[in-house]
Amino acid sequence: MFQISKFSVLVAAISLVAADTLYAQNYNITPNDSVVAVAPFNDFNHFTIQENNLTTNALIFSWQQVLLSVPAGWTANLCDAGHCYTGFPVTGTMDTVFNGDFGLMSIGVDPGTILGTAFIQYVVWEESTPLQKDTLTWIITANGSTGINDIGAKTTFSIFPNPSDNNIQISSNLQSGFQFLISDVSGKGVLTGSSKTNSNIVSVENVPSGVYHFLITDKNKISYTRQILIQR
Repeated sequence: MFQISKFSVLVAAISLVAADTLYAQNYNITPNDSVVAVAPFNDFNHFTIQENNLTTNALIFSWQQVLLSVPAGWTANLCDAGHCYTGFPVTGTMDTVFNGDFGLMSIGVDPGTILGTAFIQYVVWEESTPLQKDTLTWIITANGSTGINDIGAKTTFSIFPNPSDNNIQISSNLQSGFQFLISDVSGKGVLTGSSKTNSNIVSVENVPSGVYHFLITDKNKISYTRQILIQR
């Protein structure tokens, strides 16, 4: 009969503990992984997401661009812990983040007097746990007002068919038109566009089958989100 020795059990237990320790999250995100905000006209503001070091060790964070859509004419850039760039690099690495300190990804924006909405996403990870990536999202609007916009306020909106295969019909009460963003469940943008009327047909034939989030903006305010299924 095959027998398992106490030594084998002990080795297996140690291995499991070591694996849990190896892949344990060593930082957290503050205030959260998404920023929905309004940028005032003719003023430069930063919108920051922090990566707080939860360990007694020094951490090294790297990042990569996922989605970048910034209205033409805006002054905008990316900063991380240690660097401020003139634009939005595709990849980079922060300065070392020591115990009790934090990394950061910060989007700086001055829209001037140009209406619009910026959609920006980066993934960030700590180099000792490269398989644990966080998707950070900024949705920043300039509309001449102040304060964070409500999602879904006074807006009717429909997508059909849902599930869909190759085309989606969008209908709403947004007579002046709208902008939209389709992102996958990880937050990665896969399709963006706009309509000058309250309805439109969007081709999704090049979007793989799966579950997606549909976000619509009206008059440069975040208005509505819905989950859609593309199925073939």
